[in-house]
Amino acid sequence: MKNDILRTLSRPLGIYVLIAVTVLVPLVQRARASECKPLRQVASVDLVPMPNGIRMVPVTINGSQEKLVLATAAGLSALSERAISAFGLHPQSS
Repeated sequence: MKNDILRTLSRPLGIYVLIAVTVLVPLVQRARASECKPLRQVASVDLVPMPNGIRMVPVTINGSQEKLVLATAAGLSALSERAISAFGLHPQSS
């Protein structure tokens, strides 16, 4: 009995993954296009192309209008010192 357990534990992990996939895949239901609701637009952003290829977004904060870079791959949002001054913002340390 002990040898059987050791032999089972020493099998490659790939066999267990294959067994799990074989058992679980038939249980997964796929989404069908006919079951989905039509797409609807919930928001839009007007992009202003610049000559260098960068896309800018016109924004208004505190009544001041500026164009800011839209960086969709950025991990955070940031404003330059110039933008902070232009919008009349007062940064606070956190």
